[in-house]
Amino acid sequence: MEKVGFVHIPKCAGRSLNNTLKVDTNFINFGHHALYATHILCKHKTSKYATNTVWSPKEAIENNEFLIRQESMNPARFNDTNWPSSTFDWAYLTGFYEDALKLGIHKQDNDKELDYLRVFSSIRNPFDQLRSYWRHDQPFGWFSCNVIHNIKNFEHFINMYCDNEVVWHWPEFGQNPFFQICKRGEYKTFIPKENLIRWENLEEEVERVAEIMGLKNIDMKQIESFKSRPFPNKKMDDDFTTYTKDMVLKLRKKLDPVLNEFEYDY
Repeated sequence: MEKVGFVHIPKCAGRSLNNTLKVDTNFINFGHHALYATHILCKHKTSKYATNTVWSPKEAIENNEFLIRQESMNPARFNDTNWPSSTFDWAYLTGFYEDALKLGIHKQDNDKELDYLRVFSSIRNPFDQLRSYWRHDQPFGWFSCNVIHNIKNFEHFINMYCDNEVVWHWPEFGQNPFFQICKRGEYKTFIPKENLIRWENLEEEVERVAEIMGLKNIDMKQIESFKSRPFPNKKMDDDFTTYTKDMVLKLRKKLDPVLNEFEYDY
C-alpha cells in the first residue's frame, strides 16, 4: 500500500490523531507543517543563537531576522526565573510539500507533483479552535502567543487576532487558521474535502477518513480517551461561552473566506 500524509493543524486533535493512526506503518505525520516552509516567532533563553537586537514582531519580519532554531520550539516549557526575556527569535518549520515528495507521496507519473488524494488533515470550527489556542498552557497560549503579544484576556486575544495591523506570531496563521492546507495566499484547500476530519464528530470522522486513506491498523482507544478526558476548568470549556457579540462579528469579518470555504460559523 502507498504512504499517506497527515497535516497537523494546531488545536484540531492532531496529537490524538497521531497516536490513533501511527500504528499503521503507511501513516506519516510530519508535525506542524504548511504546504511551504514557514517561520514562527518564539521567546527563549538567552543563548549563542540570540540576537543583540530586540525586535518587535513587525520589525523582525521586515528585517528578515529568521533564526533557524529547532530548540526554541517549546518556549513555554523553560524553567528559568528570568524567562521570558525580551529577545524574539524565529523557529523554522519545513514544508510539507518537500517532505511528502521525499517519502513518495507524489503522483505516479510525476515525482515532483504532490498526490493530494493521499493527504489528509483535521479541522475545527475556528471560533472553538482559537479559544483553545488562547487557553493552551495558560497563561502562555499556544506557542507562547499570549506572552509574545502581551495578551491580557480572551477578548484582548480576539481583538489582536482580528486587527490586520498586528503581525501575528505565526504570520500565516494570523490570516487563515487553516493556511497549512491551502496554497499560499489562498483560502481554498488543496486537500479533497472528503479527506478532512472534522473535530466536531471526531470518532465517526476518524473511521470514515481512515477508510478513504486505506489505514486499517488504528487505535480508537486514543480518540475515546481524548473525548472523555477531564478539563481543569469546565466553565472555560463550554462551547463558545467566552464570546461576546462584538467578538463574533469581528471574527466573522476577519475569517469570512475561511468560514465559507470550510462551512463553519458561530
